[in-house]
Amino acid sequence: MFPGIPHLLESNFSKLEHLFESPDVHFYTREVYITDDEMSVATRLAEVNKKFKDKVVIGSYPKLDNSYYQVKATLQSEEEEPVEEAYRHLLSLLPPEVIVKYEPCPAEHAASRVYELAEQCPLVKHAITVIEDCLNRYKLSEMCISFNGGKDCTMLLHLIYAALQKLYPDRTESLQLLYIRCDLPFPEVELFIHESADRYGFHLVCLPGRIKESLSLLKQQEPEMKAIAMGTRRTDPHAGRHL
Repeated sequence: MFPGIPHLLESNFSKLEHLFESPDVHFYTREVYITDDEMSVATRLAEVNKKFKDKVVIGSYPKLDNSYYQVKATLQSEEEEPVEEAYRHLLSLLPPEVIVKYEPCPAEHAASRVYELAEQCPLVKHAITVIEDCLNRYKLSEMCISFNGGKDCTMLLHLIYAALQKLYPDRTESLQLLYIRCDLPFPEVELFIHESADRYGFHLVCLPGRIKESLSLLKQQEPEMKAIAMGTRRTDPHAGRHL
């Protein structure tokens, strides 16, 4: 049991990481994200632990504030094969509908995951093709992403980031995010906007007002700006009203 506020304590662990590193030891880890609560899967986890306890360390971590899963199960060992065996066994015990394909660090593997999905989904492939054409046509200093924290523009942000990873993995120039700020924004939304800019390594530009006025102001401040990427659903009845 550690004292203090958990997330503040966790933020300091990285500073102590070098004290626990050992070049001769490597751990193999698998994670399973489950939508059921911990009590519902405890018996199955115990069965896996009983079978592999000599070689695999199993952990169970409830997550009460996550909208995707309720429990994260971890399997860890210094040997790869026992971890994979325990992982397959756990999956065989759990109902498929309670297992979530959750990506804890979406930005880290964005290119591989998105381009893999594009091969399976024509709509994603078409979106990536349009984004690649845009990135080939304009310099990063000539374009930006309109981002207000909504799900549509968040999806667009992730797709553009994946394309940047694929096309320009060694880029040093940062793409801009344009946040058009309303008069009374929700603090949670603004926090998410700033966190997203940091997560993807984009420069956040905040401008007040409505869409047309803010875009005009952006053009005045940055005359080289030529393209604004805006995400909206095809079925949104208000998609073209302000443009």
